Amino acid sequence: FRFFLERSDVARDSIDELCRQHRALWESTNQLRLVIDGILHGEIVPRSDLVDQVVTYISEQRQHLNEEEGYILPLLKQAFSAEDWEELTRALPFRADPLFGPSVEQQYRALYTRIICEPSPCPPPSSP
Repeated sequence: FRFFLERSDVARDSIDELCRQHRALWESTNQLRLVIDGILHGEIVPRSDLVDQVVTYISEQRQHLNEEEGYILPLLKQAFSAEDWEELTRALPFRADPLFGPSVEQQYRALYTRIICEPSPCPPPSSP
């Protein structure tokens, strides 16, 4: 967004609002994570409180994504040239995909190898 705003004032208020929402959504994500962690560790949380928090969280995420993907991202796609995209790509730090990146792939390969190569802790089935 900063890259775009350095080149244009179009949609500045909308982009500023999205940035504010990013900060607020980070906080609400963290709060929901704390509640769920607490429940997993035995804390008592009324079901209605958890449901209300999840419903609010999902609603805020949807509203944010709809504005971002429905208005701002198409605007950026239209406004940026191929050279702008290349410059932006070079300027952004590389971040491995936390869900499907190389470290996760290595972890799954190691787990697979361990499962396949280690002897079973269970005794073999007995013959009838």
